[in-house]
Amino acid sequence: MKCLPVLFCLFALLPIHTHAQITLQQSEDAFRQNNLLLLAEQYNINAAQAAVIQARIWELPYLSVELNALNPQQQRAFDVGGRGQKTLAIQQLIYMGGKKKNEIEFAKANVGLAELQFEQLVRTLRFQLRQQYYSLYFDLRKIESITSQAARVDTLAQAYTVQVQKGNIPLKDLVRLQSLALNLGNELTSLQQNAIQEQRDLSLLTGLGTPIIPLVTEAELQTRYDANTVPGVDELLEMAKENNPDYRSFLKIMESNELYLKWQRSLATPDLTAGASYDQRGGAFNNQVNLTLGYPSPFGTATGATSRSPNGR
Repeated sequence: MKCLPVLFCLFALLPIHTHAQITLQQSEDAFRQNNLLLLAEQYNINAAQAAVIQARIWELPYLSVELNALNPQQQRAFDVGGRGQKTLAIQQLIYMGGKKKNEIEFAKANVGLAELQFEQLVRTLRFQLRQQYYSLYFDLRKIESITSQAARVDTLAQAYTVQVQKGNIPLKDLVRLQSLALNLGNELTSLQQNAIQEQRDLSLLTGLGTPIIPLVTEAELQTRYDANTVPGVDELLEMAKENNPDYRSFLKIMESNELYLKWQRSLATPDLTAGASYDQRGGAFNNQVNLTLGYPSPFGTATGATSRSPNGR
């Protein structure tokens, strides 16, 4: 592959910068490391994983202590000794109806959905990267070819001008050559503008600050052309079911909605509060140890789950 004419053309198009002549694989590596959209989508996955950790957390036990502040009979403050009074209690909320399990499963489904959305974004941006990469490569080849053609036409037009002045060639032949040169110049200008825009798009996708020059070999192009086989309709449908991110995302959304509905229904089950307490002298017996159970009464309250949004729990 001849690189010098392509480099010369690109130098004429862009301001003076350090150009990076890289392969498609190097471009994709830079794309995965530097693309801001991919980095932002990865944070969404981390946030969904953090929601799973949060869903696994139970309410902390509630510990209470009651100490005597003033003993009016003995005229003593903070009488908490062997003959004083103190009360200790601890309570724990116990989720019933499988609501904690359902919340965890719903959070896990959101992790899978975030991963599929990330995969879809990678596929879309990677397709744009490859499209811009090869489009720039072939535009530079076209610029090289048209520049060479325009130079030959310009040389021929100069020779025709001399012959027209001598009366050896009709003027209309020179006009046709000048018209051809003008068309080549217009096409060259259009290709140059396309190449500049493709350079900007590639720099944005890869996060590289230097203009990119595609490094492609003829053997690589031949290999990609030979491997470009078109599958049948049935095969395409199977491939779409297995690999298409949109289809898989819709399935994951349906699964997430079903888990969310199951979680919301489980919220209608009242939770149990269990605990234990110690009362030194204030109960029916000295050093009394009690077991406490609490259960919300459904009487006088509307049945049904508390409304929660699937996006903000």
